[in-house]
Amino acid sequence: MMGAIINPLFQNKKRMMGAGLCTDSQYEHGYEELMSRLVRYYDSLSKNSNVAVSAPSVAGTPVENKWSDGEDDDVLLVSESALRAKAELDKYETWKKFKFLPRVKPVKTLGGFDSIGHKEEEAAISIGPVIDKGEGAALSSGKNHANYIDQKGYYDIVGLLLYGSSN
Repeated sequence: MMGAIINPLFQNKKRMMGAGLCTDSQYEHGYEELMSRLVRYYDSLSKNSNVAVSAPSVAGTPVENKWSDGEDDDVLLVSESALRAKAELDKYETWKKFKFLPRVKPVKTLGGFDSIGHKEEEAAISIGPVIDKGEGAALSSGKNHANYIDQKGYYDIVGLLLYGSSN
């Protein structure tokens, strides 16, 4: 599931579910696993998994109810590694926005028919040669997603991850 989440052509959860690649719970499980691996990576870099405590409060919000156990429910435990992982994944997600994705000639498609067999106006996911590169050089490398798609429509995800989205 993690491989599908990071594939730019799959764009987002809505598109992946529309193509029948996953359910909501499968996506969420994969996303959580991806985040945990990113956090472990940043922990290994810093040799530190210190946790910062944050207690956000909102004016006018009750802090306890009849079910309170005496513990502070507003306390969030956040590690520096988790913050860095979330920031990295958020930045990566911006590169998957539709306006940056190339338009392709649909040779292979997923999600091209509705639940009763009628052809959809547009398939959820199409694979094929690039017709239009999309908007500008969206990646920090100065390249566009179209630079990672070969003439058959296959996306070089390894090339993107190693060279296309680094700072």
